Amino acid sequence: MTIVPEPSKTKVKLTPELLIEAPRRSAATPNAKGTLALFTVSTYSLDAHVETKEIRILNISDGSSVLFSNNAADKNPQWLGDEDEVFWLRDGKDESGETEIWVGGVGGEKGSYLAGTVPSTITEVQNFALSPSTIAFAFGAPTTPKGELLNPKKAPKPLHTAREYSSHPFRFWDTWLKPYRSSLYYTVFEKTQTSPGKKWKLSSTIVNALKGTKLQFPHVPNALGSEGGSYAISPTGILLQAIIPDLNLAQRFGYEIYYIPLRTFQEEKPPKPKGFSTPPYKGSQYAPAFTLDGQQAAFLVNKDRDNEMSSPVAIYVLRPDFVNATTASVGTLFAWEHEELKERTWDRRPDALIWGNDSKTLYLVANDVGYHRLFKFPFDIVEEPPVRAKELSFKIIPMPQRLTTGGSVASVSTLNRVTRDTAKMFVSTSSILESSLYAWVDPETASVHPISSASEGGQVFGFNAKQLTEINVKGVGPYEVQAWVIRPSDFDPSKKYPLALLIHGGPQSSWSDAWSTRWNPAAFAEQGYVVVAPNPTGSTGFGDEFQAGVEGDWGGRPYEDIVKCFEHVEEHLDYVDTSNAVALGGSYGGYMVNWIAGQPLAKKLKAIVSHDGIFTHMSMMASDIVGGYDRDVGGTLWDRTDLWYKSSPASYTDSWSTPMLVIHSDNDFRCPISEGMAVFNTCRAKGIESRFLNFPDETHFVLARENSLKWHHTVLGWINKFTGVQGGVVLEDPSTEPRFDDV
Repeated sequence: MTIVPEPSKTKVKLTPELLIEAPRRSAATPNAKGTLALFTVSTYSLDAHVETKEIRILNISDGSSVLFSNNAADKNPQWLGDEDEVFWLRDGKDESGETEIWVGGVGGEKGSYLAGTVPSTITEVQNFALSPSTIAFAFGAPTTPKGELLNPKKAPKPLHTAREYSSHPFRFWDTWLKPYRSSLYYTVFEKTQTSPGKKWKLSSTIVNALKGTKLQFPHVPNALGSEGGSYAISPTGILLQAIIPDLNLAQRFGYEIYYIPLRTFQEEKPPKPKGFSTPPYKGSQYAPAFTLDGQQAAFLVNKDRDNEMSSPVAIYVLRPDFVNATTASVGTLFAWEHEELKERTWDRRPDALIWGNDSKTLYLVANDVGYHRLFKFPFDIVEEPPVRAKELSFKIIPMPQRLTTGGSVASVSTLNRVTRDTAKMFVSTSSILESSLYAWVDPETASVHPISSASEGGQVFGFNAKQLTEINVKGVGPYEVQAWVIRPSDFDPSKKYPLALLIHGGPQSSWSDAWSTRWNPAAFAEQGYVVVAPNPTGSTGFGDEFQAGVEGDWGGRPYEDIVKCFEHVEEHLDYVDTSNAVALGGSYGGYMVNWIAGQPLAKKLKAIVSHDGIFTHMSMMASDIVGGYDRDVGGTLWDRTDLWYKSSPASYTDSWSTPMLVIHSDNDFRCPISEGMAVFNTCRAKGIESRFLNFPDETHFVLARENSLKWHHTVLGWINKFTGVQGGVVLEDPSTEPRFDDV
């Protein structure tokens, strides 16, 4: 869902400066009554070089919001239980390594109080009202070898600086793993009248839910999404998604769901976590979700453990008696395909589940042909009788009902879980032309009702609806390739515009109709380009077969699809000057532009931008995560060395000649910085005009506002230089290279 932008009344244009300074809203979370929603917003001033952070409360009925806090120390705000009270976290005083938990009413910080302190740094916080006087509270935190809560600030420090490991991974994303594990803890807030003005107090009894097991949570620091695991909390306990213990993560990543039965969240001895067997689906289990009463639960499961990225997905629904069950077979597998039953009804890959207020309807979010959409099941799954397959209760289900169309859903919540008298859902969404939209969805009519737009439907940035369209191009195989086309806001069809070809990462990812502060297609278009962002073979949201087509063929079908897209633009979009084209990509997109540099398409490009790309597959064995990489390449390094060499961009450097900007950051452990250095050094050795942009404090993503501004100025300046675009960003001299102005 997007608000269609009206033509801007003022000549506003999205510049790098405006993109950096524009307010950035988080997803919003409704209160139990469904009347208010809590969210954060950050705004940056390039003049003062200061970021302002606010916690705000949205009135769902009219879309207005009020300030709750502008204290930069306040973080991770959440509703506390079912009442209109808010809690948030603060770091302990004097860098103590502790975490303070503060509570206040909806009126703001005034009158707030310290409800308790946890003697460690905590993450992944959740809470749930058990009764009017007790609220369950759970979090992840560092843990000692004996399973006790650890404060890393107070832990003994070795006299040496060595790091030593015998397992993989030993570093993750941007952080070297520390000499301790993390675990999931539980406790409660208790209502108290002993202190005037202090309604809630954190219990002093904090229990490690995973003590005595080899489970960890989160498994790794700074994880993307649920890479480190996830969990759901309810009156009947916790459903934990955790990495399988003793699994060789250098071979594959795998997750299982574990149920930890709790009734009071004050059990001093944690119950043993119970796992679930879901044959014939034997891959990772993830996205746990409880009904509000905790009597029913569900999670997603992949079919193939050796093909997690593109195998079919099913939903495992736990029966209402699962909370007391002693065996693992306590549910029904709801799938869109099964070999025995010879049926296939849907081939999307949902990544989130949520139960409706009726505890009978399941909603899911899935990438779908360039959009991230909300779906619901078109029947009562609780009362639908399953059929029997060989292994377990099994039900083939029809394609779910689509509730949203345009835009991309980032989060979903039920509305009014107190009386539970409504099926309405609250969603936080965005689109290519809309930075943040809050709306409610009526599942009965599949209608979306906007509540609050951060950018007034894109008008804040000067956008209009005619800028965005999509095309479908015949691919190299018997399928079509979808691509987004973004034009400048002042587009004139009688003019010719240079082409900016944007290639997404992954490769199991996609260009979705979603806002981005890093690779924003509209920011490129507003420089004076027609941007084409294709979703070639390997892209998500177009079916399992299409997604799996990239495996063992990174530089094959995806490249040919991109060529087909380029040729389609060349033939059918007469306002695009394909003789004045550039290609840009990051991560796998960086691999692809490095690959293109050695292929015939490069001869049609004026310049290339390679961000955190891959030069040679062999050196990617230094990545933080190598499990599953062999499947992407087509075999293991030692068994199929030929494939690793053949599909590496380094193998085609004899044909490189296109000017290239190379960007790589020191703390990128996913695609190590040596990859970017090798690309740049190769260009220099061949005498190719090139530049290297490095951020010593950034990761796979460039996130700091001033760094982001530098990234945009260099990237846009580079392509503008070679396409001759006027009136946009001008490329400056390298900022850290010696100058010889006296010569």
